[in-house]
Amino acid sequence: MVGTGHSSEVFLGKWRGQEVAIKKIINRSNSQEFQRELMTCMKLRPHTNLVSLIGVAENLSQLYIISEYCYGGTLFSLLHESKAMLSWQQKIEIARQMAQGMLFLHTSSPPIIHRDLKSLK
Repeated sequence: MVGTGHSSEVFLGKWRGQEVAIKKIINRSNSQEFQRELMTCMKLRPHTNLVSLIGVAENLSQLYIISEYCYGGTLFSLLHESKAMLSWQQKIEIARQMAQGMLFLHTSSPPIIHRDLKSLK
């Protein structure tokens, strides 16, 4: 397990020789919202600044989302807990790449608005 939240647990796994993130959905109470989010992700073409969806699996009525695994931990951890000192140039580069990902979503047809962009744990 590499992470946990209110509605899911995330595990590190392997798919076709590639390390992937496997999100196990543990709270399906917002089923319609989840389905809408999943359908949106499936329609997106890959983009350098977005985590790529690889697939979805269901086993014994348990739902799993398989996506690209991003190394290095969370942005929150990097900014607030890490001993690594980021230069202003590195911080600006992180912000620039995030803005490029959001621009891609906002200029999609139809536009996609990301309503949960944050660096919280």
